[in-house]
Amino acid sequence: MAPQVSEDVYQGLADAGKTSSTRELLHGAVRRLRGAAAGHSPAVRAPHIHIGP
Repeated sequence: MAPQVSEDVYQGLADAGKTSSTRELLHGAVRRLRGAAAGHSPAVRAPHIHIGP
């Protein structure tokens, strides 16, 4: 799961450049993960947090 989240975030940064917020990209990636991991424990997606501006 972590590789997919990382790929989504970094691909979003590459596509949008510095115009996109890292926290928004991470939020979107985790929401997609939540949809794909329906029925799995929240521990699957809980470790993915953003710390910083």
